[in-house]
Amino acid sequence: MPPGSELIEVSARQLLSELVELSETPIDPDHPTPAPKASPRKKQSVGSRTDGLEGVEMKRRDLTGLE
Repeated sequence: MPPGSELIEVSARQLLSELVELSETPIDPDHPTPAPKASPRKKQSVGSRTDGLEGVEMKRRDLTGLE
């Protein structure tokens, strides 16, 4: 067994047993449901194709000779 795998297995078993225990617990009907949160605006990923191209004039490809 690789080092640390026993700890991972024990932790996974504990989490699964907690999940089973919580899933068997009935939901309190008097407990208010949480309000949905608005998702944050998606940020542009690092290294996107448009990075640094603001204000740069784009040229159309020359398609002559490709027909």
